[in-house]
Amino acid sequence: GGFGGGGGGGAGGSVTSVAPGVAYLGRGSSKELLAKAQREGVHLVVVFDVRAGKHPRSGIVFNNTKAELFDVKAGKSLAKARELRNMEVENRRKTKKDDNTIEIAYKRFFETTDLAYKVSELPEALSQFASGRVSQLASGQHSNVLPVLAEIKMYHARQWIDDAQLATAFTSLIGVADGQKLATGDAKAKNEVLSKLIKG
Repeated sequence: GGFGGGGGGGAGGSVTSVAPGVAYLGRGSSKELLAKAQREGVHLVVVFDVRAGKHPRSGIVFNNTKAELFDVKAGKSLAKARELRNMEVENRRKTKKDDNTIEIAYKRFFETTDLAYKVSELPEALSQFASGRVSQLASGQHSNVLPVLAEIKMYHARQWIDDAQLATAFTSLIGVADGQKLATGDAKAKNEVLSKLIKG
């Protein structure tokens, strides 16, 4: 996905892996982001149009977000989510009129994707690249380590990396104690580590 609007300069910069099969393309217009997605071999793009600021009188911060789903190859829009306004969402939750406004707004996105696309299994040929990918992830800096841990665990579950590689990667990312617990501990120990990571 990427973020629309903003200043000039185009959708430059490198593509950032967020999770297996999901990447952040950067900021730019829909046209710029679609062009970048084509170069990167991306199939679907979600462009978020975010308008944020502060009300001049009340000082209340507002954040209004629209999203649009594109088929990159066809270059066409598949679905749009209605605009979400943070104040509206917060007010509805406070009055308990609705607690899933966001889920409802994006329901069409998921329905469209499910109807038009079928997710295929990862090819076994990728197994030869798994070790290098894990080493790259383990030595990098990540603002959110959870999707990185999930990707590494996926390679381990497919037996593309062994127990030792899993433990080494986890300890490099979250420290020796927590890394060992997450790699080799029982369910309780793993849940404790994950809870700590989720809470930040």
